[in-house]
Amino acid sequence: MDANIILDIRTKKEYCSGHVCNSINIPTPLPPVTKKSATKLFNKLNNFITENKINPKTPILLYCKKGIRAEQAKIFLEQLGMKNVKNLGGVEKNPLKQLMKNESIVCYCK
Repeated sequence: MDANIILDIRTKKEYCSGHVCNSINIPTPLPPVTKKSATKLFNKLNNFITENKINPKTPILLYCKKGIRAEQAKIFLEQLGMKNVKNLGGVEKNPLKQLMKNESIVCYCK
Protein backbone atom coordinates (compact mmCIF):
# COMPACT_ATOMS: atom_id res chain seq x y z
CA MET A 1 0.00 0.00 0.00
CA ASP A 2 1.74 3.16 -1.19
CA ALA A 3 -1.24 5.46 -1.96
CA ASN A 4 -2.96 7.56 0.69
CA ILE A 5 -4.66 5.48 3.33
CA ILE A 6 -7.86 6.91 4.79
CA LEU A 7 -8.84 5.49 8.16
CA ASP A 8 -12.30 6.05 9.64
CA ILE A 9 -11.89 5.69 13.40
CA ARG A 10 -15.63 5.66 14.22
CA THR A 11 -17.77 2.77 15.40
CA LYS A 12 -19.07 0.34 12.78
CA LYS A 13 -22.56 1.85 13.11
CA GLU A 14 -21.22 5.38 12.53
CA TYR A 15 -19.14 4.14 9.58
CA CYS A 16 -22.14 2.46 7.95
CA SER A 17 -24.21 5.64 8.29
CA GLY A 18 -21.92 7.23 5.69
CA HIS A 19 -18.17 7.25 5.18
CA VAL A 20 -15.57 8.45 2.72
CA CYS A 21 -15.50 5.86 -0.09
CA ASN A 22 -12.42 3.65 0.03
CA SER A 23 -11.80 4.49 3.67
CA ILE A 24 -10.93 1.67 6.04
CA ASN A 25 -12.88 1.38 9.26
CA ILE A 26 -10.95 0.71 12.45
CA PRO A 27 -13.87 0.71 14.91
CA THR A 28 -13.22 2.63 18.09
CA PRO A 29 -15.67 3.22 20.93
CA LEU A 30 -16.96 6.69 21.68
CA PRO A 31 -15.10 8.75 24.33
CA PRO A 32 -14.31 8.87 27.15
CA VAL A 33 -11.13 6.97 26.41
CA THR A 34 -10.26 4.28 28.94
CA LYS A 35 -6.95 2.50 29.30
CA LYS A 36 -8.60 -0.64 27.91
CA SER A 37 -10.07 1.11 24.84
CA ALA A 38 -6.77 2.94 24.19
CA THR A 39 -4.82 -0.32 24.35
CA LYS A 40 -7.33 -1.98 22.02
CA LEU A 41 -7.02 0.86 19.48
CA PHE A 42 -3.21 0.76 19.67
CA ASN A 43 -3.25 -3.00 19.03
CA LYS A 44 -5.71 -2.67 16.12
CA LEU A 45 -3.51 -0.01 14.49
CA ASN A 46 -0.36 -2.05 15.09
CA ASN A 47 -1.99 -5.12 13.51
CA PHE A 48 -3.19 -3.05 10.53
CA ILE A 49 0.30 -1.62 9.93
CA THR A 50 1.99 -5.00 10.35
CA GLU A 51 -0.47 -7.12 8.33
CA ASN A 52 -0.51 -4.66 5.42
CA LYS A 53 3.23 -3.93 5.57
CA ILE A 54 2.59 -0.18 5.52
CA ASN A 55 5.63 1.90 4.59
CA PRO A 56 6.33 4.44 7.38
CA LYS A 57 6.27 7.26 4.79
CA THR A 58 2.82 6.34 3.41
CA PRO A 59 0.35 9.20 3.96
CA ILE A 60 -2.34 8.18 6.44
CA LEU A 61 -5.42 10.38 6.79
CA LEU A 62 -7.66 9.93 9.83
CA TYR A 63 -11.13 11.08 10.73
CA CYS A 64 -13.89 10.29 13.20
CA LYS A 65 -16.98 12.13 14.46
CA LYS A 66 -15.38 15.10 16.23
CA GLY A 67 -11.64 14.50 15.77
CA ILE A 68 -10.87 13.19 19.26
CA ARG A 69 -10.51 9.49 18.39
CA ALA A 70 -8.65 10.39 15.21
CA GLU A 71 -6.14 12.41 17.26
CA GLN A 72 -5.57 9.45 19.58
CA ALA A 73 -5.04 7.20 16.55
CA LYS A 74 -2.59 9.76 15.10
CA ILE A 75 -0.52 9.70 18.29
CA PHE A 76 -0.47 5.89 18.28
CA LEU A 77 0.45 5.66 14.59
CA GLU A 78 3.34 8.06 15.18
CA GLN A 79 4.46 5.91 18.13
CA LEU A 80 4.38 2.95 15.73
CA GLY A 81 6.81 4.77 13.43
CA MET A 82 4.45 6.27 10.86
CA LYS A 83 5.91 9.55 9.58
CA ASN A 84 3.09 11.06 7.50
CA VAL A 85 -0.12 10.99 9.57
CA LYS A 86 -2.78 13.69 9.48
CA ASN A 87 -5.94 14.09 11.55
CA LEU A 88 -8.66 15.49 9.25
CA GLY A 89 -10.90 16.07 12.26
CA GLY A 90 -14.48 15.00 12.54
CA VAL A 91 -17.35 14.62 10.12
CA GLU A 92 -19.20 17.21 12.23
CA LYS A 93 -16.55 19.88 11.60
CA ASN A 94 -15.52 21.86 8.52
CA PRO A 95 -13.96 21.19 6.08
CA LEU A 96 -14.72 17.47 6.40
CA LYS A 97 -18.41 18.23 7.00
CA GLN A 98 -18.52 20.11 3.71
CA LEU A 99 -16.64 17.32 1.95
CA MET A 100 -19.07 14.70 3.27
CA LYS A 101 -21.98 16.65 1.73
CA ASN A 102 -20.55 15.69 -1.66
CA GLU A 103 -22.58 12.55 -2.35
CA SER A 104 -20.01 11.25 -4.85
CA ILE A 105 -17.48 10.56 -2.11
CA VAL A 106 -19.86 9.10 0.48
CA CYS A 107 -20.48 5.36 0.64
CA TYR A 108 -22.70 3.25 2.89
CA CYS A 109 -22.49 -0.31 4.16
CA LYS A 110 -24.60 -2.92 2.37
